[in-house]
Amino acid sequence: MSNEKFFRGLIIFSLINAVGILYFAPIDPVAASEPLNFLDYLGIAYLLVWLLSLILLFRFNKAGRTLFAIVIALGILLMLALPPYSQAPTNAYQVFNWLAGAVDGAILAMLYLTSVSDQFSRSKLLKEN
Repeated sequence: MSNEKFFRGLIIFSLINAVGILYFAPIDPVAASEPLNFLDYLGIAYLLVWLLSLILLFRFNKAGRTLFAIVIALGILLMLALPPYSQAPTNAYQVFNWLAGAVDGAILAMLYLTSVSDQFSRSKLLKEN
């Protein structure tokens, strides 16, 4: 299996894993009845930009590489800003969350340390010619 196919497989797995995270996320009954706040809107914006970065990565667009790295760094800061859960998260949620970090790390490593990084500069050269 080539690195490019494996890389695209990781992106698809990341999307599937995000569905698992959203499905198993603990729902706070108190917070569910409250209107959306600033952090909720930040979370929605983060999710949309994260999806955009994955689409750009899948297409080997050079901007996707930088955007993905920035989104992951901002995601860490966003997670630190969130209040603690009032209900304990399930084991399935914890596993999906852990997998998300592992897959994001693998994508970052492949972006900068393998031959996949050449695809981003090569796609730019092909578009210019």
